Amino acid sequence: MPTKPKRPCPGSPRCPHFAGECPVHPPLVRSGWVTRPSRASGDRMRGDAWMVIRRRVLAEEPNCYICGGAGRSDDVIDHVVGLAEHGTDDRSNLHRCCRQCSVKKTSRESGRGRR
Repeated sequence: MPTKPKRPCPGSPRCPHFAGECPVHPPLVRSGWVTRPSRASGDRMRGDAWMVIRRRVLAEEPNCYICGGAGRSDDVIDHVVGLAEHGTDDRSNLHRCCRQCSVKKTSRESGRGRR
């Protein structure tokens, strides 16, 4: 059975060695987002703990805190001070927000981030 051809060295197209065997250009270890997390990823709550807080906020607040509209099933939980701006997942920083207001608020916040 024929073997798979060896890949060229990624360090240089003119390197006479092959990928994984080059003593001059060692292979790059890439693990994706694990090595390059966002600034706020360490502060972000996930999984079951987040779902408990989410259900609590939705139960405690019947209306959108921005426009005051009646709550719907597709409402989101919004951080008043975003995690990227050193906000927390503390209950005092979380409010119910309708999708339309969330989209507007997110666009304003991302505009600030690009400056």
